[in-house]
Parts: sequence; C-alpha cells; structure tokens
Amino acid sequence: MQLAADQAKEIEFKNDLIIASNEASIKAGDIKVSEFVKSTDIVNLGINKFYELMRKQGILFANSCEPIQNYVSRGFLKWLPTAEEHGGKIRYTLFVTARWKVWIASKYMNYLDNEQ
Repeated sequence: MQLAADQAKEIEFKNDLIIASNEASIKAGDIKVSEFVKSTDIVNLGINKFYELMRKQGILFANSCEPIQNYVSRGFLKWLPTAEEHGGKIRYTLFVTARWKVWIASKYMNYLDNEQ
C-alpha cells in the first residue's frame, strides 16, 4: 500500500515538473545552461551533474561543454561566442532553446530513475 502511495507521489511530482518546465519554456525563450539549471525547471540539479548527464547522453563532446552539431542544427542548443576572451581565444556559452527545455527535463528525470 505504501509503495503505491510513494509511486503516486512520484508521478505527481514529475507531472508538476513537466508543467513548470512547459510554463518556463514559453516565458523564457533561449537561456544559458547555467541559468536553466538554477531555474525551477529541474529541482535539485547541479551544473556539474547536468553536464555529466548531457555527456552521457551524447549531447556534448566528452570533457567539453560544446554540443554535438546535430543538436545545434536541430535547434535544440545554441553555442554562441561571448564578448569575453580566455587566453586570447574567443569563449563560447551554451544556451538551451525553448524547443528543447521540456525534453531535457524529461531526460533528467529518466536519468535519476536509472541512477537510483
């Protein structure tokens, strides 16, 4: 009986998460990955864990924050230069598009389920 109640709470939590993510996606447009992680879209998520998830999923190159071109071409992520330079080289920042925010939240929830 308790197991069923716990599962029902987990389903409700995930549904609330998806609704919040949908609302935030509509309002925010493209945002930096770091801002996305800090937002209410995904709860209890650190930037390092999020990048680890994206590398494991083949979304980013290994040991990098640069996205695989396929995800940029499909309009899911943006890899944009910033005004700052680092060591004489142009720095880039990863942005999550509104189109893909809900998918990332869903992917992360599946990742959590498999880690437990």
